[in-house]
Amino acid sequence: MLIYDDVNDVLTYQVIDKTEGEIFAEDLANATEVKSINFLVQLELEGVTESGILAIIDTLPEPNKTIARVSFKRATFFERDNALLLLVGQEYGFDSNKLDEIFINANKLPI
Repeated sequence: MLIYDDVNDVLTYQVIDKTEGEIFAEDLANATEVKSINFLVQLELEGVTESGILAIIDTLPEPNKTIARVSFKRATFFERDNALLLLVGQEYGFDSNKLDEIFINANKLPI
């Protein structure tokens, strides 16, 4: 990891004593819930549009369709284990690992 010391104008490396698996697990633990703006931007980067998600929602029977549509449009956060997101992920062919990656990347966006 690079660390910049702006007081001394020095760039140094910090060695992280963790495996890639440990880093992934830590990143995932920090991304179980992400801000909606981060999540929606990351989905767009993955090729998933809001209109595409709403089209999936429209296939649900009532009252689930209305509940899902309002919940999706008004959400301030998205949770990794949300049933609607699992459905959307299935429709786009995303497995559990891909959904984890989406949440991790969404959580890291500088928004």
